[in-house]
Amino acid sequence: MTEQKKFPKLKQAQAGKKSSRKLLVILLTFFVALLVILFFKSTITEINEIQISGNEYVTDLQIGQASQINVGDHFFSVSSNTLERRLKQIKSIKSVKVSKKFPGELSIQIHEYKAVAMQISTEGLKTVLLANGTKIPLNGKGALVNKPILTGWTDENTWTIELCKVLGEIPADMLADISEIKPDPTAVYPDKMKMYTRSQFEVTTTIGYLPEKIEYMRAIIAEEEPGFLTMLEANYRAPYEKDAPAEIIE
Repeated sequence: MTEQKKFPKLKQAQAGKKSSRKLLVILLTFFVALLVILFFKSTITEINEIQISGNEYVTDLQIGQASQINVGDHFFSVSSNTLERRLKQIKSIKSVKVSKKFPGELSIQIHEYKAVAMQISTEGLKTVLLANGTKIPLNGKGALVNKPILTGWTDENTWTIELCKVLGEIPADMLADISEIKPDPTAVYPDKMKMYTRSQFEVTTTIGYLPEKIEYMRAIIAEEEPGFLTMLEANYRAPYEKDAPAEIIE
C-alpha cells in the first residue's frame, strides 16, 4: 500500500502575508502624503526674503509688480525661469538672473541697459535715455555726469532710438566728451546730426557713420586744435577762424 504524501497548507499563510504587506504600503503612502501636505502647508516653504540688486532706473516696486511674487508666497509656486521671463518685459532690463536658496530666500540680479544720454523738456523735466532707446524720468534727481544732452529730438523722430543704440556702442571716454547732440537732417542724410564736444569741437556726421568714424574723431581731438569736424563720406577739419580753409583728412 503506497504511502500518501501530505503537504502543509500554505495558501492561507501566504494570503495573510500579502494582506499585511498591502496594508503596510497603504499606511506608508498615507503617512508620506500627510507629511508632504504638512510640509507644503508649513511656513518653511514660504518666501521670507526677496533680495533685489543691480537696478538703478527701475524701482523695486516695479520689479515686484512685474515678477508677480511677494514675501509670503509659496517658494515652489513659480520657477526661476518664469520669473526671469516676466522681468525681461521691463524695457530698461537687458538681462536678469533669478536664483532661489531654500528655505525662503529669493535673489533677483538686474542688469539694465546703460544710460547714454539725457533730455531736458521745456518745463525742466529730465529724462535718461538708455542704450535701447528707453526713456526713464529722473524724477528730480541730478543730471547725468559725462553724458550728452539731446536737443531738438522729438518723440516723432524715429532716429532717436538708433542714435541711442549707436551711443551705447562707442567707447566710454568718447561718449563722455560729447556734451550735446542736435539733429540736422537733409534729403541726402536724413540721420545727419551735429555734436558738440567738451574738447571744443563741432562735429557734423550721421548716426550711421558715427561707429566707423569714431576713431578718426578720437585721433583729431587728440592731435588738432579745436574747430569744425565733418565726418561724412570724406572727413574734413577746419579751425574756428572765419574764412579759414578746410583740411581734407581722409
